[in-house]
Amino acid sequence: MSTNHLRFTIPQFPQFKISIHKFSNVTNAAEIKQNLLSGNQEYNFAFINSSTIVSSEQLIAAIYRTLLDYTQDKIRTKTLHSEVIFSLSPTQNIMDSLKRFGIQDDSKELVVINISENGAKDDYNLQIISGEEVKVDDNEFAKTVDYKVIKKNYKFDSQDPELITRFIVNAIQLRGH
Repeated sequence: MSTNHLRFTIPQFPQFKISIHKFSNVTNAAEIKQNLLSGNQEYNFAFINSSTIVSSEQLIAAIYRTLLDYTQDKIRTKTLHSEVIFSLSPTQNIMDSLKRFGIQDDSKELVVINISENGAKDDYNLQIISGEEVKVDDNEFAKTVDYKVIKKNYKFDSQDPELITRFIVNAIQLRGH
């Protein structure tokens, strides 16, 4: 594995190991999506359309929200990974969240998140992704964010990454409360 990814734990949830990877020029998104939908455990990741991501802070807020809900038995989806995608959404509609933020057949830019709980298998295989792994940082997100998609998803019209990040992180933290 390259050193382009982020690997960390959140102090409030030390029992979870989190890895975030970003891929460009993905050529097998349809195959990944099919394997994911069929329940193939080798594809047990959150596959996120990178055009919906403005910053790493947005991803970390969604992961934090997911772990908070999971540890309080409040998740609404079947897995931690689908819950991360759901947490990115400003709506309460799970299918809409997966459609707007998840992998699509034609996705070329992906964010891939793995969350493993203590005792769970932590060595995962990213060879299933045909693409180039790039650094996980806000400069890379700036290259792939689609502001039209951001405006549509969040009903927020700005192209200032810092302002958008503040808005989205607040929406993630406050959704449903």
